[in-house]
Amino acid sequence: MREPIPDWAADHFELRGTSVDGEPVVYLAGGSGPPVVMLHGLSASLDWWQFNASAIAEHFTVFLLDLPGFGRMGHQTAIRAMPDYANWVIRFIDAVDLRSVHLVGHSMGGHLAVRIAATYPERVTRLVLVGPAGVLPDSELEHYVLPIVKLLREIPPRMFPLALRDIRLADLRTTWQSGQSLIEHDVLSLLPEVRASTLLIWGADDPVVPLELAETFLERLPDARLTTYPHGGHIPMVHDPERFNRDVINFLAKGAWPGT
Repeated sequence: MREPIPDWAADHFELRGTSVDGEPVVYLAGGSGPPVVMLHGLSASLDWWQFNASAIAEHFTVFLLDLPGFGRMGHQTAIRAMPDYANWVIRFIDAVDLRSVHLVGHSMGGHLAVRIAATYPERVTRLVLVGPAGVLPDSELEHYVLPIVKLLREIPPRMFPLALRDIRLADLRTTWQSGQSLIEHDVLSLLPEVRASTLLIWGADDPVVPLELAETFLERLPDARLTTYPHGGHIPMVHDPERFNRDVINFLAKGAWPGT
């Protein structure tokens, strides 16, 4: 565990270690109550939950991890294929002795959360999908370059050092191959298999996963509601953390949909 605990996590979390497939995994855990596992997006890290995790940990036991090939796990060989990533997350959940969990996933993490909930329905209690990259409007990865450039423009200046660090830790090949796998293994056919109640959180001006795709999720998920953030873009948990935290806590704790 060579990495120090990040400053934002020092008051609520501790750095822990386990192993998955014989390789060491470092993660953060904190709080008390039912377990919540939070999954980050492509070329990102657990630090993108820094405005949310402590608030959620006041009500739940929160587990934050970097996926292989990203963040603090950037030194490990990336898995790259989305079905294999989802199975890796289940093995992590087993490694930390959890049975069923709430899952919160952003972008690529939302894609993985759907896969896990559909494939292992008994392991997921409730599901929060934040701009999930599970159903994409285009099959050519090159066509997402411009939306990603637009995404960079919406990152708050205080988050730029983190974005640059995460890009550096996840090499270009890892990012490209993982992005290609997102396209090749969409979750359209899996959505009807999700049993967990699902809260969809979407930025109205999301440049990467357009809001109109939310309708596909709503039509196919058996029990889902959508809440839209007018200024959220692709990272609503960063742009409007107060609302995000309130919506997530109320949903996970009480099954309450936003606005009800």
